[in-house]
Order: sequence, then C-alpha cells, then structure tokens
Amino acid sequence: KVTAQVIHSAAEQGDSLAKELIARIGYYVGVGLANLVNIFNPELIVIGGGLSNIGDMMFEPAFKVARERAYRDAFQAVRFASAELGRDSGVLGAAAFALQEMRRQSP
Repeated sequence: KVTAQVIHSAAEQGDSLAKELIARIGYYVGVGLANLVNIFNPELIVIGGGLSNIGDMMFEPAFKVARERAYRDAFQAVRFASAELGRDSGVLGAAAFALQEMRRQSP
C-alpha cells in the first residue's frame, strides 16, 4: 500500500521519483493555497492531514508557488499554522460540524 509516509520515506532515502512526486504535490498544494488567499483573503490557514507530515519537502515548493500566484498584499497578511489535532483534524472537524448542525436543527 502506497501512502504519503511511504513516499516520504523513499524521498528521504534519495528516491528521485518520490522526490519529484512530492515536489509536484507541493506545486498543486501551492496553487490551492494561492486560490484560497486570492478568493477569501483569510487571516489564517490551518494545514493538517497526512500530507502535512511531509513537512518542508512539500511545503517549500507549495509556499513558493503560493507566493508567486497570490496577490502580494493578501499573501503577506495571511498566517499559516499546523493543525494541532494532527492528521485526523479534518475528520474531527467534520464530525464536530455535523454534531453542531444536528443540535441546531433539533427542536
């Protein structure tokens, strides 16, 4: 089973295909970050999930692309932070949202 962790380990051991894959993922993450910044102009973007464990190997190209594609003032104003709940933060957030909606809709 190929996971982000397996690819990351291979890249750390010098596997050129794994390094290229992580750089390509970083590029697309950067495009996504730039789009978020340009559309929503947020103060903070919290990054979590399994890919976030790859660290600088992915985020250096991601932030480079985001910096190049986002509006300069908006990019300079946004802060980026790691999710404190780790790789399950998205699932936990979705569950919390669902519970909140159920409570809101119940009489």
